[in-house]
Amino acid sequence: PGAISLLERSVASQGKAPSAVKYDHLGDARWRAGDHDGARQAWLEAVRIAEGGLTREQTIELLRAMFRKQFGLGAIDAARYYNAHDGQVAARARGKIEAVTKGVEPEVAAWMQSSPAVPASTSVKPSAATPASTPTNPPELRKQ
Repeated sequence: PGAISLLERSVASQGKAPSAVKYDHLGDARWRAGDHDGARQAWLEAVRIAEGGLTREQTIELLRAMFRKQFGLGAIDAARYYNAHDGQVAARARGKIEAVTKGVEPEVAAWMQSSPAVPASTSVKPSAATPASTPTNPPELRKQ
């Protein structure tokens, strides 16, 4: 199955807790496949889910109250959390919708090329070109 059918299946299986991120990705895949109306609809759904029908300020206040109740006063910066999560997804999807409305090509995720799987019995050794810092081995966690 292609990316669109996999994303559609994933979105359909979410039930009452849909993911704005998945709708954003579905929109990107539909755009790349030439389904521009379907892409726009998916991006609109991503914005709707991410914003939950609330303003940015209302969402931040709700997050602040939830964080206070669950973790204690001031434990998590609600505005920073929103900006890094739902706010970022909404802004990204809204930017794509605005680009399409203006007749400009939206910035969508690049096509992922399939690569052959590495057999389980094969061990992949890092080459000299492999960077010393990786997401699983950031500089601040490496032994000096």
